Amino acid sequence: MTKKTKLESYVQVRFGMDLYEFIKQKVQVDELYDYEIASLLEVKDSMITKLRNAYGIKRATGFSRRFDRRYGKGAVEKFKKMIENPTSTLDDIGRHFEFSKEYARQVYEKIYGYAYTEAYKRKRLIRRKMALTERTDRSNQFGGPTKVSKKTKFIRPGEEPILARSMTTKEVAKHLGLHGATVTKYAAKGEIPAVRIGRAWRFDKEAIDKWINRSQKKAILEAKKESTSDANPNIIKKSRKGSRGTTLKKKAGFKDHNQSAIIYKLRKQGKIEGERRSLYLEA
Repeated sequence: MTKKTKLESYVQVRFGMDLYEFIKQKVQVDELYDYEIASLLEVKDSMITKLRNAYGIKRATGFSRRFDRRYGKGAVEKFKKMIENPTSTLDDIGRHFEFSKEYARQVYEKIYGYAYTEAYKRKRLIRRKMALTERTDRSNQFGGPTKVSKKTKFIRPGEEPILARSMTTKEVAKHLGLHGATVTKYAAKGEIPAVRIGRAWRFDKEAIDKWINRSQKKAILEAKKESTSDANPNIIKKSRKGSRGTTLKKKAGFKDHNQSAIIYKLRKQGKIEGERRSLYLEA
């Protein structure tokens, strides 16, 4: 009977498990070093090292024990309980143990053996589901119309909730036919109505529609102003004796300052000329 066979029989009788499970538990769960496991089984350290390598089990780092020594007994279990809570963040854990957020991330990787990224995504998904369930329960609890603010305000028939009227940068970009970066730039300059929440921009649908209407009216006025510059010479051509500024203003339907600018532009282009005060003849 070989030493390994004897050791397997000894572990089975004394601990009620096979040798592989025993070594795996002591290394990965209890984080015992090879010499500590050897002392339990009363064998040489080198034998445990050979068996552990043969089973493909990595050597214990001892990080959990060092963490417990530094931050108190049961610190690792406390860390695990906090990190597995969907509502807790790395900042919360760092404040509790009085270390940085980045070190909390490193502790997670040391204990669990993989990056915190996947755990963060999973926790974020759980938080969203919890928030959705909470809103649904609150709506069922009160019944009737859904509250949209802390004040006693209810949604009228045919009216959209506030959240439904809120638009993201991507939605506004699609609505206006612009690039998202352009919408963000307009929002930062105050050229488009928006509210900044953290790093994100939020847009009210009704305010965006009003802004579009104002922009369209402005474009129409600009186009009308340009068209008037071509209309004035036609008005002058109908009169052999020329036309006064008041006549031009009345026929074109513009204010004094607009008419003056247009007449100045036409005179500079050589399309009309002034013979007497406020009298313009075709050039």
